[in-house]
Amino acid sequence: GWGACWLTGWPAHDREFAARAFACTGDETVAGIIHIATPPPDAPDRPRPDPARLVTWIDA
Repeated sequence: GWGACWLTGWPAHDREFAARAFACTGDETVAGIIHIATPPPDAPDRPRPDPARLVTWIDA
């Protein structure tokens, strides 16, 4: 099967890289890069933060 993940790292914020890799011009930017591949069957999951420690809900 296939696996995918959306990663937004330095390539999305580097204008020179975006211009050379994706032909971005002017005000065009990269929103993110989706990596698609066939993961190994025993690929470990990365540590994930507890969402409750990162999110604050506000009732308005």
